[in-house]
Amino acid sequence: MRPSVSGFAEPEQQFREVSIKPGAVESTAELHISCPDATGLGTDFARLMFTFNLIIDKGDFSTDGQWAFLMFTVHTAEGCEPQWEILKQRLASMCPDPLSPSTLQPRPSKKIFLFTVESIDRVGLLQGITQALLEQELTIHKAQISTSPSGRAVDLFYVTDNRDQLHNERRSQMLSTYVMRRLGDGVQCSITPAPQINCACGASFVMPSDGHDCKVIRHGPGEHAPVESRWPPEGAEAAIPQSVQRDRSVVMIDNCTSKAHTLVQVRAHDRKGLLYDCYRAVKDNNVQVTYGKIAVRDGVCELDLFVQDSEGNQLEDAQREAEMCRRLKLAIDLPILLSLTTSKDKLTTDLSVVTQLDAGGRGRPRVLHDVSAALSMVNKQIFKADANVDRKRWLERHSFLITETNGLPVDRSEYPAVIAQVQETLLS
Repeated sequence: MRPSVSGFAEPEQQFREVSIKPGAVESTAELHISCPDATGLGTDFARLMFTFNLIIDKGDFSTDGQWAFLMFTVHTAEGCEPQWEILKQRLASMCPDPLSPSTLQPRPSKKIFLFTVESIDRVGLLQGITQALLEQELTIHKAQISTSPSGRAVDLFYVTDNRDQLHNERRSQMLSTYVMRRLGDGVQCSITPAPQINCACGASFVMPSDGHDCKVIRHGPGEHAPVESRWPPEGAEAAIPQSVQRDRSVVMIDNCTSKAHTLVQVRAHDRKGLLYDCYRAVKDNNVQVTYGKIAVRDGVCELDLFVQDSEGNQLEDAQREAEMCRRLKLAIDLPILLSLTTSKDKLTTDLSVVTQLDAGGRGRPRVLHDVSAALSMVNKQIFKADANVDRKRWLERHSFLITETNGLPVDRSEYPAVIAQVQETLLS
């Protein structure tokens, strides 16, 4: 049976609380959150942990419909410095007000600024800039990267400040100084209010799977219903080497364990962003999570979600169950699409990263940072980069024109290695 949530204290006796208890090792911590519940809250918390590059080891989360309780044991990804105090502030800022409606209210739009960096182009430049901006609590919504024939890079970043202080001249100067010190001599920075842009504000893995490991268990005799996972962009192709394919996920939907809830069980190869992707898929299907438990053992993630429809009932419609199963499989196995091709002018190589927007219209976190870091690892130079949103197909497409350090296109023999490194960085 589903663990009881009836022991909750009355909401008026509760208070919003976020605590982070560092573990024995600096890179580990326990997160405890108690706050009013709201639709979409779990997705937002999972997204924030993903943004901070945190790996979830285990967790429990539950709600009585009015109050939410969440506990996670996490560790930072390899090479990532923990930012526990900043994370605590961000988590606290996301907790709903006890008197607000039970749906997350749109926060006031933050002012978008244009952060411009000019420098001699070199391998790792973009990765260095994005890392510096993340460390300074800026969110990158869109980037336009270009390199002149003389080899000088002009990189434009559309950003918002999580401190809401970028309009302050002191904060602006401090940020510019920080970036210039991180990048070294010959770098110029400027910050100005940005024009309107087409981006998935609020903001990347290929896990190939052609299997049908999805089961639906209904009342009465067990009935298995295989569900096929397909790419969202019709006609899209991915250059995916066989050597980097992962174990397929298994999704089971069970209406027998609890009379009031549908149990969704997921078993998949662990990776960063997995909980966010599962929450995103469930939220996209208009389903509410009342209790969940996640545990990772030997690289395998086991996730149990007790869910209900909007009226507080089990999911009893077979078509709806199958659709949620399909979306979960798609979100787990194929959250992004990678392709590498020779550009039309044959002067550069085009790396394309396609991701889905979430229900709030936000793009996937960390795509720009992780892809630029991966390309730096394989010694590839970014000549131009851009990202655009296709709201008709609910996609975000990141395009990177890359070259060798000598300015020539990437040799086709290196395509598998480049794809593998980008994929690994987006996953690890």
